[in-house]
Amino acid sequence: MFLFHITLPLGLIALTGGLALYIWGLRAQGIGTAMAKVFGLIIVVLSILEVLCVLYWGVRFWEFHHQFSGPMPMMQQQQPPQQLPMDHHMEHMMRTEEHRV
Repeated sequence: MFLFHITLPLGLIALTGGLALYIWGLRAQGIGTAMAKVFGLIIVVLSILEVLCVLYWGVRFWEFHHQFSGPMPMMQQQQPPQQLPMDHHMEHMMRTEEHRV
């Protein structure tokens, strides 16, 4: 989730930069303005795709994370904790300790 919070602002910065380059290419005249418009459009399209991808996978990760870390179902809350079975040697040692005291 931490990467989501880093990549989303970077995608928005790229979108802003691409829009600025495209608008500058539209207003300016001279050599290189056509290339600025083309690169601006490419950056805008790729950054929009990147932001949509980041949003989609961020929401999917958030749903997955909350699905498994949410509250426990009512049935699991009411069950007492189960004890692990002891092996025979451990039981024998505990019985002998009880008799010594």
